[in-house]
Amino acid sequence: MLQPFKNIAWRPSRASKRSSLLTLRFSFVITALVLTDLTSALFAILAADYIHVLFGAEVSVLISAGRATLFFLLLWPLMYLREGLYPGYGITAIQHLRKQVVGTFYVGFIILGVSLFVSEFILLPVIFTVLATVIGMVVSPLFKYLTKRLLSHLGVWGSPVVIIGANTTGKLVAEVMKSRPLVGLNPVAFFDHNPECVGRSIAGVPVRGTLEDAQHFIESRGLKHVFVTHTGLPDHGLKLTVGRQGGSPKKLKFISDLSSLETTQRYASGLHNMMTLDVRNNLGSGLNRSVKRTVDIVGSALALALLFPVLAALYLWIRFDSPGPVLYRSQRIGQRGQPFSCFKFRSMRVDAEAQLQRLFEEDPRYRAEYELFHKLSDDPRITRAGRVIRKYSLDELPQLLNVFLGEMSLVGPRPYLMDELAEIPEANKIVFEAKPGMTGHWQVSERNNVRFEERLWMEEHYVRNWSVWWDFILLCETVKVVIKPNGAR
Repeated sequence: MLQPFKNIAWRPSRASKRSSLLTLRFSFVITALVLTDLTSALFAILAADYIHVLFGAEVSVLISAGRATLFFLLLWPLMYLREGLYPGYGITAIQHLRKQVVGTFYVGFIILGVSLFVSEFILLPVIFTVLATVIGMVVSPLFKYLTKRLLSHLGVWGSPVVIIGANTTGKLVAEVMKSRPLVGLNPVAFFDHNPECVGRSIAGVPVRGTLEDAQHFIESRGLKHVFVTHTGLPDHGLKLTVGRQGGSPKKLKFISDLSSLETTQRYASGLHNMMTLDVRNNLGSGLNRSVKRTVDIVGSALALALLFPVLAALYLWIRFDSPGPVLYRSQRIGQRGQPFSCFKFRSMRVDAEAQLQRLFEEDPRYRAEYELFHKLSDDPRITRAGRVIRKYSLDELPQLLNVFLGEMSLVGPRPYLMDELAEIPEANKIVFEAKPGMTGHWQVSERNNVRFEERLWMEEHYVRNWSVWWDFILLCETVKVVIKPNGAR
């Protein structure tokens, strides 16, 4: 009975070759991430042991409790696995930081619990465990970031993504994925119910077929991520694409076109047999505002203490560089529209406003640029010292006083000028729910290369989506922008 198949040689299909290659890449990425986490955990343990001995411990924990320390080390990747960080494709930087910190906290919590209640099995000093956990919270995200950058450079990081809907929303989704490669979502194909779209390229991604072609493409390549951006997709088309049992992707996301409520804080819930989206305003919560204020007080106090020599040197430089006061007080719009005096080091000549009006009269291009960006790229009113301190955003350091006094925040929307209030639409005034910030979303993302309306949208997005994790990331990005400035004005 088997005779007809005697001379048939088995050859792997293209689909199986693609699947094997994806599996090999996936295994390599997982191995690299686990080794990275073990390395960061070992670093945290060694650093904690060194500090522990340095401040009075009689013997190294690695010597006195070697087996317990090994258990501590191996618990690290297990907790990260629980948080879904292997490989973590599709997790934003904010979500990744939160998950990594939470996973590290669980490691320390478990070790402390076992040490206290099952001491005959494992016993590690409380101070050592706390030190290792805190150090791990800092170094683990950094090590993971560097590894992801390396994997991305090698071309093995990320998962291929199919987008259903060759429309404006689909284009935006593809552009966002490409601009954030470390999130690990690589768009490889569009599909649409309109056959006229086939063959086109959207954001550099080809439209490979209609809805009938999508399911075969997904199954043959073993793809796990599909984004549906077509709000008008017919029911039968949706079932053809992603609705077949056993052939559906593991990660299926629907992108709703609610641009007026742009937020990551949408939560799916149900009403009978219908799905609803709950939209939240994070800085509308009193608890969240209290957390943010606590961080501002501690952060501004530490920064003022550490930067006092720098502040004193800048004070003397500006004082002798040009005539006029060193500190400049500008009336700005604060939280809930209340005005306040924003402190800055003076970077312009004392007659700056009069010079601005003369510039408008002499060259209409200055007026057009100022009306579009509310700033000038090559402002002749700036002093010699002012050009340097503006380039590195040092003129804004006195705002630490505003933060400490509660008028501003370390991170938040831009402190808008009083005469800009009339240009802010009522729908965008949610930005005044938050205190103005020394740095913010648009400053580190685009600096000055966005229009006034786009800046408002970005700051509204920040207010709706605030989290302490995002503030931490924005502060880190601010340091990078200050060290390597990109068009600060």
